[in-house]
Amino acid sequence: MNLNARVYLCWIVGLFLVLTSVRLEGAPNADTPTPVVIMAEGTKGHVAYKVDSRPVADLLLSLSRLEKERGPNCPVIALIDPRLPIEEIWSIDGTAGKAQFTKVRFFIFFDETGKMSELRQMPAVPFSTNPQLE
Repeated sequence: MNLNARVYLCWIVGLFLVLTSVRLEGAPNADTPTPVVIMAEGTKGHVAYKVDSRPVADLLLSLSRLEKERGPNCPVIALIDPRLPIEEIWSIDGTAGKAQFTKVRFFIFFDETGKMSELRQMPAVPFSTNPQLE
């Protein structure tokens, strides 16, 4: 095989690899269902919920229906208004758990800045005014 044929073959193989990798990275994974998005907002002294951008009156019923469609391993994203009490986190977590969802992530969203911060649940530690820093 002469040098031109080798260069041409390497070019073809490289082009194939690039095109294949771009197509695979951009393709949605069929194993990952569309996440359920819960938005909890404080309005007129109570909590208003939206699930996948639709207002819902019964959060548990709505989540239970979606769990049957998407399965218990479907990711759940909870977006929480910072004006709500912190207990809202446990309320949503408990409701999602009752609906059999196992992967819930929590974010506090800030309309003014267009940003959000994730809250990560960690193992409980004993109460102390001087907790370990690790």
